[in-house]
Amino acid sequence: EIARETDRVCGQLQGVSAEPIVLQISSPRVIDLTLIDLPGIARVPVGDQPLDIEQRLRRLVLDHIATPRCFILAVVAGNADLATADALAMAREVDPHGERTMGVVTKLDLVDSSFDALGVLEGRLYSLRQGFVGVVCRSFQDVKLGKDIKDHLDAEDQFFHSHRTLRSAASRCGIGHLSKRLNKLLMDKIRDALPDLKAQVQNLIHEHEAELRSYGESVTGRPLSEQGALLLSLFTKFAGQFGDAIEGKLATQRGDVPGQLVGRARIDFIFRDVFARTVRDFDTFTGLSDDEVRVAIRNATGPRASLFVPEAAFELLARKQITKLASPSLQCADLVFDELQRVLLLSEVPEFRRFAGLREQVFGVVRDILKRCLEPTKQMIRDLVDIELAYINTSHPSFIGSAGAL
Repeated sequence: EIARETDRVCGQLQGVSAEPIVLQISSPRVIDLTLIDLPGIARVPVGDQPLDIEQRLRRLVLDHIATPRCFILAVVAGNADLATADALAMAREVDPHGERTMGVVTKLDLVDSSFDALGVLEGRLYSLRQGFVGVVCRSFQDVKLGKDIKDHLDAEDQFFHSHRTLRSAASRCGIGHLSKRLNKLLMDKIRDALPDLKAQVQNLIHEHEAELRSYGESVTGRPLSEQGALLLSLFTKFAGQFGDAIEGKLATQRGDVPGQLVGRARIDFIFRDVFARTVRDFDTFTGLSDDEVRVAIRNATGPRASLFVPEAAFELLARKQITKLASPSLQCADLVFDELQRVLLLSEVPEFRRFAGLREQVFGVVRDILKRCLEPTKQMIRDLVDIELAYINTSHPSFIGSAGAL
């Protein structure tokens, strides 16, 4: 099963994938444990493996073992040097004090007499808070011949009890002892975390109960008149919320937009600061070159020489500049429209969480109203600009050439 899933996810050319293969084993003879078998670190890419295979595998392993809630089983071979063990080195990166790392020494049946296996298991060569456990796994030949796991566990136990140097640590070795240690550590972890979990569950229960009470009583089975009254009250409450949001009261109470202007204050800022500053800073000669002025005067006078600027040339140039005021005016309307859209989101009443469909309908209607009002507003702005373009009032007192200036 594992081989088929590996070929399906990674292909048959030894590719690498971060997608886990989940395998569930149920048996009355095994205890409850969740194990994540992480790959070893490959140094040289083979098949269709990427060139950065080592870096990818390191990231994959570190992403899993960096979680503080997980327990690390650092598997090392008994016939290899502990100083070069990748599992211990990577475990130390995320667990420098070895508090949640246990060493598992394999292949103890293959080590020679010169290797201090007992020193490793007793932690004299490399210290871990959870210590080391020695195991003897089934060989490939045993698996091929179908050797039963129970028979292997009996043979493993016999090996440790009859070994010349390891029999003193036989009670702390073996796959059976390892599974019991892991189960005890799991139970201890659950017992330590249970008070916090219980407190979190209680807080969630209180929060959901408060939310449930805020929804009110059920409307199922009530007369249509009562349902209509409830609907009308929701509309009234929403309208009040929208009005409060426009006035800026709602945002102050809820704290949704700290440090930002909202509602009427934001709209007033758009008119008095953004739009007004744009108009004040508007340069009447922007985009108007001397050549354009000269050409306009010549077109207005024709072949005759003119001592003063012809009125027709002035009106032509003035209309060109007045047209440029339309763009910031329309942009002001868009900014007000966007602010009203934001106010709409701030106006949501708690009951809308209970009636999600009603919420979408109400918001949709309000958005449609705002959109329908936006285009007439923009048309009025265009009409005002067209009015100014239709008649250049040179008699205005602010105009330098008006009668009051003579």
